[in-house]
Amino acid sequence: MIAELGTCSRQELRQLAGANGATCISIYLPTHRFGQEVLEDRIRFKNLVAEAERRADRLGRGADVRGLLAPLRDLEMQPDFWMHQSEGLAALASPTQGVVVRRLPAAVEELATVADHFCIRPLLGAMADDLRFMVLALSQKSARLFECDSSGAREVDISGGPTSLAEAVGTDWEEKSLQFHTRTSPAGPGQRRAAMFHGHGRSAGDSKDELGQFVTRLDHHIRGVLVDRGVPLMLAGVENIAAAYRNASSFPEIMREGIEGNPDLLDARQIHELAMKAIAPRVEEAHRRRLEAIRQALGAGLVTTSVREILEALEHGRVGTLVVRRAEPLWGRTGKGGVGVEVHPTRREESEDLLDEAARRALLTGAEVLAAEPELMPEGAPLAAALRF
Repeated sequence: MIAELGTCSRQELRQLAGANGATCISIYLPTHRFGQEVLEDRIRFKNLVAEAERRADRLGRGADVRGLLAPLRDLEMQPDFWMHQSEGLAALASPTQGVVVRRLPAAVEELATVADHFCIRPLLGAMADDLRFMVLALSQKSARLFECDSSGAREVDISGGPTSLAEAVGTDWEEKSLQFHTRTSPAGPGQRRAAMFHGHGRSAGDSKDELGQFVTRLDHHIRGVLVDRGVPLMLAGVENIAAAYRNASSFPEIMREGIEGNPDLLDARQIHELAMKAIAPRVEEAHRRRLEAIRQALGAGLVTTSVREILEALEHGRVGTLVVRRAEPLWGRTGKGGVGVEVHPTRREESEDLLDEAARRALLTGAEVLAAEPELMPEGAPLAAALRF
């Protein structure tokens, strides 16, 4: 079982989109970080697992899913799991893919489906571009380097360079500001003189010079580690240390975004979560620019919002960019080759989510897939597509 927090890369979504031919269970749930709602999340998840089993029974697949649902039922009984949630939860299970449980940074609607493929549309809201960058977590006592992408962070070995201020300027750097003496007379008859420490006048300039030595030596080493990676660097640290490194570094691409505060107690998962939050405005702005380009192309007649036309074009690999409404499925049925598409006003037993079907086809044919809030969809349509030809 995989349980992790974070966004989904396009590669991961493409892999899930290609899982078909077996019984696939997809369960989605909006979750909460604290409060009474956490207990309610467990109850609602239990109900969704039961709903998935009922749907499987009605489809004659009950025997196929009971073993797959067992690990999900186990999650219901794990209070610690529910105390560490984010905004949404995805639980996917199939005989070929196993069980995948992912905590999502964006809320999703409650949903339970059983089909011959996964429902991936709710994951589009958690999909990130295939980002790659490094994070240098820096304090006076520690320096750690992490390689990050859309799915997570992995620590990189930087041994061989200075990883603390003490290592860079000498182990006595803390002791330089203290000196020892005794009182001129004992505190009382028969008592030993009490020891006292006081500063010896070490100036703020000395501390600044030592920090400068540390970050300069560290930067030289880090540049050697990063030289062939071709990715930007994000800094994580308190303001003065991050600023000192930024000023001393000759690395050409240090991101303006960063993680503020002492990072010493943060693990890789927390580093990744905070880094993705830091660059979220940059990612969202790029997303808005792409949506605006789609809207402008719609006015020029280069984009279609016809669900039937889009599904047929996807079948033949003619879609370059697909925009999918994030909220609410569009129930219906697809015919062979995208022909004979039916749109159902409400969900039926045989209904499938046409938005999910479009997203899966787009990912498998190499089209760019964007998810947008309903109010940002071109012409308010559930789907929009820029055609290649």
